[in-house]
Amino acid sequence: MKIKYSTNEKGFHIISKKDIFSGNYPKDIFKDKIVLIGYLDPKGSTLYKTGNKKYPKMHGVIIDANIIKQILEEK
Repeated sequence: MKIKYSTNEKGFHIISKKDIFSGNYPKDIFKDKIVLIGYLDPKGSTLYKTGNKKYPKMHGVIIDANIIKQILEEK
């Protein structure tokens, strides 16, 4: 399967660890959702090359999110 990188982290709902631990998020946000947990290093050390011109580098968890999004949209 060729990965179609349709969006970067701005295309997904991201909640910080701080907000999770403080309870600062809508309580029903996870209902009927696929939840990925990962690290988005602001310094970019967790960025991987994608081979995509629009999004040449992405965090690993965002690559995973794009793959899941693609699988769900192709059903």
